Amino acid sequence: LDPGRGAMIGGMISTGCSGTNAVRYGAARGEWILNITVVLPSGEVIKTRQRARKSSAGFDLTKLFICAEGTLGIITEAALRLAPVLPSTIAVAQFSDIRHATNAVCDILNHGAALRKSEALQRC
Repeated sequence: LDPGRGAMIGGMISTGCSGTNAVRYGAARGEWILNITVVLPSGEVIKTRQRARKSSAGFDLTKLFICAEGTLGIITEAALRLAPVLPSTIAVAQFSDIRHATNAVCDILNHGAALRKSEALQRC
């Protein structure tokens, strides 16, 4: 998860958001969320995944609340799996138009470079 400005983790889990690092780490899925505390519409507070991790008994309530957009309850706490920061290199380039920029990205990929993501910004 890579929250944007003003984003809350509970809201990102509720909507299944991913942020700008979705290319590398993926979206908000059950594998990244260890457990959550949820306030149900009745006012009852529940915490998911209280059983041992290897247990297959019962429903996986954590995955039920992911992408439910707050209809089943409001997420108030979350325990997330952390991922190590992978080494990366950042390059900035300026092009006269979008066609030259896309051609440059195609050339980089055709030469076998491991390009994970590319962003294009346009001046207004």
